[in-house]
Amino acid sequence: MKKNVVLLFVVLVTLPVFSSMAIDLDARIGTGPSAMIIASWDISSNLSIGASFGAVFTGAVQTGSTTIQTPSYTVGIRATYNFLPETSRIRPYAAIGGTLDFGGGTVVPLLETTLGIRTEVTPNIYLLGEAAAYFRITDISDWYWRARLGIGFHFRF
Repeated sequence: MKKNVVLLFVVLVTLPVFSSMAIDLDARIGTGPSAMIIASWDISSNLSIGASFGAVFTGAVQTGSTTIQTPSYTVGIRATYNFLPETSRIRPYAAIGGTLDFGGGTVVPLLETTLGIRTEVTPNIYLLGEAAAYFRITDISDWYWRARLGIGFHFRF
């Protein structure tokens, strides 16, 4: 059983490397306050698939005379489409994905839509700014937004 788990892990880790053009790793901070890390696999020069992990620090718990800030965590998957070719220094993009929000003892499924712009500083380092809207899947009228700034690293194969 242990060999099967190790083999599955090796396949899942190496498969994106052989089927993609590059890997991107982003760190973002935003309104809320919030922080997010995204690992993306560039399938083509304009399309990438990514997995994200984030924390939002908006909750608070009152304990006696002290207020403790409680984070909620998000885990998500998203597809990003860049509107301009990879050779452009400034690249606007749009993304759509699904996110699970873990906070306050509940799990909330969300639909994420994002518009952003990416500016190449060097061939391997870029800056980005984006605005994202999150819609609760069970009640589409319940939504919120986040604006984020970030830095990313581009690793070509």
